[in-house]
Amino acid sequence: METYRTQCIPFRQDESEFYLFKASAKDLLDISVVTHYNSDENDGYQRPPDRTHFRKIAAYLKDHMPAILPTAILAAISPVQVETTPSGELLLHNQIRIVDGQHRILGLRALQTGYNEAGSARYQQLLETYEFPIILMAEDHMGDVEYSRMEVEAFININSKGKRVKTDLAESLKAEMFQKNVRDSSEYVQLDTTAELNVCNNIVRGLAKDPKSFWHDRIILGDEIDRKKPISISAFSKAIRPTVSLCLNSLQQDGRISTAVLEKEEALVAGYIDRAWHAVCRKWPKCFSQDGVTYNESYNICKGIGVVPIYALFHECVSNCEANLENGLSKFINTISASNVSTSDWLVGGSFTGMSSGQAAKKIVQYLKNEIGVSI
Repeated sequence: METYRTQCIPFRQDESEFYLFKASAKDLLDISVVTHYNSDENDGYQRPPDRTHFRKIAAYLKDHMPAILPTAILAAISPVQVETTPSGELLLHNQIRIVDGQHRILGLRALQTGYNEAGSARYQQLLETYEFPIILMAEDHMGDVEYSRMEVEAFININSKGKRVKTDLAESLKAEMFQKNVRDSSEYVQLDTTAELNVCNNIVRGLAKDPKSFWHDRIILGDEIDRKKPISISAFSKAIRPTVSLCLNSLQQDGRISTAVLEKEEALVAGYIDRAWHAVCRKWPKCFSQDGVTYNESYNICKGIGVVPIYALFHECVSNCEANLENGLSKFINTISASNVSTSDWLVGGSFTGMSSGQAAKKIVQYLKNEIGVSI
């Protein structure tokens, strides 16, 4: 794009440079871009737009006079793509990336295409007369890259604390920023919560994308709006994390683990996670569709109510076998094969319905081990 010029007020927070300026609606549409998260490419960070949300903004802009949207839009740009002059002029040599405010922009665009003649007329009026305040961030040490760690963290902080945004997206972004900024460029990594989250995220996303896995296309990923799938990536990651942590800690040295070992163990654990679930399909085949391996909405077994306690039992079996996955899987298979839990217990409306708390999951594990009997 051609260099965009405007007056600004610069300010700093720690090592980051910010610029406060205003832009007309027309200019904002021209100079901004939204990078949506893509789980296939591990790219972008914005959540999918909520059509209901931005259409409400469009309706507000169309029907109210005055229409007031005073909160600043937060955007980001690479520091090599922005300049300031001694007179306080801001020069933008590339489009700014929207961190917070995409629905205001989409609401404005919806006026042009989604309404009647009155909406179109209001859109034309707003283009030239309506101004938006913008706070632009530029991370000093970022360089000329697609987007910075700082802007992703800002997006996560704003959207996980102040808005109803899926945990799936926030946790996926944290895991993938660790992958790009630490794991891909290091020989060793510190084995901590972030590293474990990264491994869990990679395993679950891999299962969801693998046509050979039971979980192929049955997990809600961070960039998906479809809530018909039985379980989210964050819930699944939480379910397998104890097993992941156990296996990684058995390989760490002084709290660190090599990235080569990490990658190998990640693939190994993923295979056993999938094999364990195929054993579940064999134990309770009627909980699935006719082929015995397809998700059946009439049963809770593929939802958190089933996944969490079943993988908790798998973790317990692996732990009792000193982190040996093969021996742990054999113990797990023997345990569920002998379980008195029936197909009907997993039915929606059955014995386990409503048992979604952490304490309830522990109780289901006891049922699976025949330590207590299921009430009829």
